[in-house]
Amino acid sequence: MNAKLRIAFALSMGLLAIVGTLLAMEPPQSDTPQPANTSDAVQAASEPYLVKDIYSGTESSNPSNLTQVDDMLFFTADDSSHGVELWKSDGTPTSTVMVQDIYLVPGSSSSPNYLTEVNGVLFFSANDGSHGRELWKSDGTPTGTILITDINPTGSSDPRYLTNLNGTLLFGANSGNNYELWKSDGTPTGTIAIKDTDPTSQFAGPVYLTRAGDTLFFMAGDGVHGGELWKSDGTPTCTVMITDIYPGSPGSAPSNLINVQGTLFFLADDGVHGRELWKSDGTPTGTVMVSDTVAGSGSFTPTELTDVNGTLFYVVNKQELWKSNGTPAGTMMIKAFPPFSMGNSVYSPTNANGTVFFVAYDDTLGHELWKSDGTLAGTMMVKDIITGTCGGPCGSMPGDLINAYGTLFFHARLSPYGRELWKSDGTLTGTVMVKDINPTGDIWTSNFHRATAGGMLFFTPDDGSHGVELWALQVVTTNAQLTVTKQASPDPVQAGSQLTYTLRVTNTGNVDLHAAITDTLPDHVTPTGLLTWIATLTAPGGVWTQSVVVTVARGYSGTLMNRVQVTSQEGATGEAQVTVNAIGYQIYLPIVLKK
Repeated sequence: MNAKLRIAFALSMGLLAIVGTLLAMEPPQSDTPQPANTSDAVQAASEPYLVKDIYSGTESSNPSNLTQVDDMLFFTADDSSHGVELWKSDGTPTSTVMVQDIYLVPGSSSSPNYLTEVNGVLFFSANDGSHGRELWKSDGTPTGTILITDINPTGSSDPRYLTNLNGTLLFGANSGNNYELWKSDGTPTGTIAIKDTDPTSQFAGPVYLTRAGDTLFFMAGDGVHGGELWKSDGTPTCTVMITDIYPGSPGSAPSNLINVQGTLFFLADDGVHGRELWKSDGTPTGTVMVSDTVAGSGSFTPTELTDVNGTLFYVVNKQELWKSNGTPAGTMMIKAFPPFSMGNSVYSPTNANGTVFFVAYDDTLGHELWKSDGTLAGTMMVKDIITGTCGGPCGSMPGDLINAYGTLFFHARLSPYGRELWKSDGTLTGTVMVKDINPTGDIWTSNFHRATAGGMLFFTPDDGSHGVELWALQVVTTNAQLTVTKQASPDPVQAGSQLTYTLRVTNTGNVDLHAAITDTLPDHVTPTGLLTWIATLTAPGGVWTQSVVVTVARGYSGTLMNRVQVTSQEGATGEAQVTVNAIGYQIYLPIVLKK
């Protein structure tokens, strides 16, 4: 394999994470790979374009951490004057702006990281030069971009693994003693430590925070059991180790945590069977090894775990495609491919409309795009992009597969275009190059990222003239989106008193929504159970509100958790949750003195 081919393969394995799109254009009728025809008016409207040359000239601003919040894209970039700071864009040059220069020293960077959306607000970690790396939030305005609280006044709390759990931010942070599990509602008083899982500071946790259903799963140690699987609902009493998978101090070291429709799958070593595939529903009895695939103490070690409509797909031994439904009988190899001496034969399994797309190697055709329905007969190459053979390993080497609104996007190489952006609907004729963005080379660099917001695909190619900058592609003309909020008053509430919930659903897209709203009232209130409504929300900005008054049971003390979920015929969904503390009456018994 020549040097250029080695580089191309390395690039194909790189970092490319679209959160995606549907290209509004017909595929070419010819089977010959070619750029999309832009003469059609609809196709021309979907032409990729440079949003803004943030770092003017040939240098790169390197947009990264692309994150959608409602219809707005947030990201980090360097404009050459302010360092790496927080930016936002709606796809127009005038609205592509730096949100705030957090680190005010010219040229210095606050380097925002772990950008995470919770209830329409962006949370992230950043260093302002005065407080160290701490927890911040932004509503997209300079005044609304603020340090929430200085968790570690003597240094950096270095917030990590920011995760949205039912409308509350959970994360790991170091207050000065050890990394602990924290939560935040975006206020200083609402940013509190949940639990220090390891007061001995022997384990640098919690790590790998992953939501599955209504539960946060993560790995942590307590100084006795080593790294094991834990869970939390955001309260200290319910933040516990689920089970001691590897008894004693070694720890099972859970990793590769993934949510598969409410069930957590992960890898762990119980000390007997080696590293195998496990699953958990959050209970000790429901945390089990799925299958002892390699009998005895040999390790299985799946990689690239991917949820495909409730079935787990993954890669084994770099060359086998497997699937599992969570049972031993339903865990099986789909197909084995020839070994590739310089890396993976199989990589990037990706769900698009219930079909798993992936890249696979063939001794004759090299690495090309494949798809599978989970059966051997239904596992086939989509298209031989580089046709024929080349006397050794070759192929278009697709990389960074992503499902974008039901269409698969990826990058692939094809002479004379180089490595460019492609799309596929799973058919031969529907697998085409979108555009030759860089006429003199490849669009791919190690700083290639992408995401979607407001019906647009944002991505960061190198076009050969401007360096790595922010580009966009208008991919949908209709955009169904909504936001949901829920408030409760008073909080805390006295037992036996009334509590008022206020629900609000807003149409933030550009099409009318026909929505179904389901409110799950908590126990210990009257009425209880489910409340449902049907509503039509006009676009843009249509609002539906509803107040629900309940009475808290007398004598009850504890937490009242209430959730509202919204679905629409147009595909927009949302949910919100609110927690209220109920305070029971104190009972005083008279003291009778007897003479």
